[in-house]
Amino acid sequence: MITVVSLHWKRTSNTHTILNFLKDHSLVSEVIVWNNNPEIHLECSDGIRVINSSEDFGLNTRFAAALLAANDCILTVDDDILPHGEAVSSLYECWKRDPDILHTLHGRAPTHDNKYSVDVNGSPGEYAEAEISLTRCTMYHKRHAVRYFEVQSQVKDREHSTLNNGEDIILSYIARSVSGKMNRVYAFPRSELSAPHAIHGRPGHREFRTDLMRRCQKFFKLKS
Repeated sequence: MITVVSLHWKRTSNTHTILNFLKDHSLVSEVIVWNNNPEIHLECSDGIRVINSSEDFGLNTRFAAALLAANDCILTVDDDILPHGEAVSSLYECWKRDPDILHTLHGRAPTHDNKYSVDVNGSPGEYAEAEISLTRCTMYHKRHAVRYFEVQSQVKDREHSTLNNGEDIILSYIARSVSGKMNRVYAFPRSELSAPHAIHGRPGHREFRTDLMRRCQKFFKLKS
């Protein structure tokens, strides 16, 4: 069975829409949402576990919530994407066949000069291989969340630690180091939701992720 993990900040309506839909999926036995916004006390419907934080602990809480899961299979879902029921079922079938890698709807690959990044997209009926899996909608084994907290402070320096970004890059290289394979991207059906307050448009975003990507490659001794 699947544990769905999501973070909440300011897109409260999106969060309710996504989690109320996913909690009724036949393969989902648990839904956990971590609210990092201390100005909002989040309350959800029955069947959804809510962690209301007293401060913003950042994107690491994605994996802290996963450590609380009853299942090995974790599905992380951002608050701006709604995977359809078929997508959840298909991701689960792929995960069962190969639980060591990340199974995702959004992938990235380094450029030819090893900068971040090039979009990687699956096609209907076929997956594409990707070095980096965005955690917008990704299924992975719980043990990768355990490993994340073992290595993230060794990969990031003080600058990286203060920026709320890059956890998906670290998770991607953890999976690659375990499996020895690329992660996989699929074109399973999903709906895009409104996304105010997005971080990818902030100054220095791509430069920051390039640096972190290279740090991970060096730490895990992996070539792109």
